[in-house]
Amino acid sequence: MLQDAKSTKDSRVLATGLALWVFVWSAGFIAAPFVAMRSPQAFEMFEGVGRAVYAVGLMFFVVIRVLELMRRTNSAGEEASRK
Repeated sequence: MLQDAKSTKDSRVLATGLALWVFVWSAGFIAAPFVAMRSPQAFEMFEGVGRAVYAVGLMFFVVIRVLELMRRTNSAGEEASRK
């Protein structure tokens, strides 16, 4: 029962993180043409920030997945040792 509650909480955190990441990334995608019209130098900086946001989001999800896999492996090992 406790494991189910924890996985539900993890799912909510993951969904919230995904929604926030998509919002920030899409806002940047929409704003990019307006920044480019202002000045090319600002667009280059904006593009670098966009890549950083993408990379941080990607690393966030990779870390979450690795932690989830480690937890599942640990849970399977505990169940096997009980039997």
